[in-house]
Amino acid sequence: MPFAAHGDIIATYHRSYLILTGDWHVSFHYLSPSLFFTICQIVQALFLVLCNHLLPLRDLLYWKDSVLASAAFWLNIFIRNQYAHRALFLFKLPYLIFDLATAVVLFYLFERKEERTIALKFWMINPIGIFAVYVFGRYETIPIFLVVLSLYCAKTNKRFFSFLLLGMVAMEQYYGLMFLPVYLAILGRNFRERLSFLIVGSIVVIRDLVVGSSVVVGRTFLESPFFNYLLAMRLDVTGQQIYVFVLTYVLLTLYWIHTCGKEFSDLWKFALAALLVFYATCSFHPNYFAWFTPFLAIAIAKYPELRKLHLLQVLCFVFYTFYWKRPLAGWLFASVDPSFFLKLLSPAELIDFFYPSSTIISVFRTILSGISLYMVLILARSREGR
Repeated sequence: MPFAAHGDIIATYHRSYLILTGDWHVSFHYLSPSLFFTICQIVQALFLVLCNHLLPLRDLLYWKDSVLASAAFWLNIFIRNQYAHRALFLFKLPYLIFDLATAVVLFYLFERKEERTIALKFWMINPIGIFAVYVFGRYETIPIFLVVLSLYCAKTNKRFFSFLLLGMVAMEQYYGLMFLPVYLAILGRNFRERLSFLIVGSIVVIRDLVVGSSVVVGRTFLESPFFNYLLAMRLDVTGQQIYVFVLTYVLLTLYWIHTCGKEFSDLWKFALAALLVFYATCSFHPNYFAWFTPFLAIAIAKYPELRKLHLLQVLCFVFYTFYWKRPLAGWLFASVDPSFFLKLLSPAELIDFFYPSSTIISVFRTILSGISLYMVLILARSREGR
């Protein structure tokens, strides 16, 4: 926690500091209105109040003239501050708190002690979560906690709160919207109830459509990078295009709705399957790969055959990160010794001496897609009564 960081953690805490000081209007030109005054940013801003007497926050996080600067620029300034290690440790503490809170909620999702133990062990030592949160330094444990809490509310028949939490997830990370169709099919009892739940669960999209980008100069959901990732893989058909993720997601959703009962397992299985389809067919940032870990914790506890497949996923993911070269290699530990780690060659650059790294990365990316789709098939076959 004190030594590893990507520029993203500095950037997000910079935005939170601007909220704290009331200078949010100097923030970034590309900032989406759906991503500014969110729970994650507010949690971080409130936490900075506690850190105010432990860190020189203005020296660490305020650069008014660097609005258009890259995350690498922020990192380069940050790591040279004498308080950098203390700051990195403290900045990640809220993530650790939500991480442990997620483990508590996962505990109550199981009835069998053996499954509960396996799930918690997986959750605490999974390398994907450790990398995304404590090395890469992203706040993924906060929306993940909301997702798991939403599952718990669904299991305990607190349906309104389940959709409310899912909508809050979508305000942090748009992937929460993927789960809505099956949530509505399973938890909604009639058309009127499903309509009200849909409004609650998709409030972020409604806000984008109604308010647009007038809150902050930024992008709506349809203009966001995440939406473009969904459309990255496409097939050309006589001058038109078929988007592979949209096609596979629609097929998956229709199959689930057509065959699902009212079982709790259908909720988490669909969420996991939808994210696996996303990883198989879309571009995604490395921190996105943490999104499916709570659902996978449940699945691995119940279906041991998924464990070896996930180990292969982790191996492929390591090669996938090579695509970002130095920012996801030596730069992650630049706070330890900037002069050494900022100049350290990345694995991709080392591979390039012998063979084009882009080919190697693409091969492992393809294997990752194949494994993910195979896991979807396992989930589909494992559903109750089939």
